[in-house]
Amino acid sequence: MLRHSAARSASSAGRPESSARMNQPGALPEEALEDLIARARALDMDEVRREAEARKSA
Repeated sequence: MLRHSAARSASSAGRPESSARMNQPGALPEEALEDLIARARALDMDEVRREAEARKSA
């Protein structure tokens, strides 16, 4: 099972901005896990922050 926490400030108790974690080993096939990791690495977090801020301001 994949769980995703909401975005948090990087200064929030030293935690990363968001985290996804598996609570069962082998819950995703290797190919799906590799795809998930690649998508996470490809994210432009500066753009994500700008979009989130724009939504707050709207």
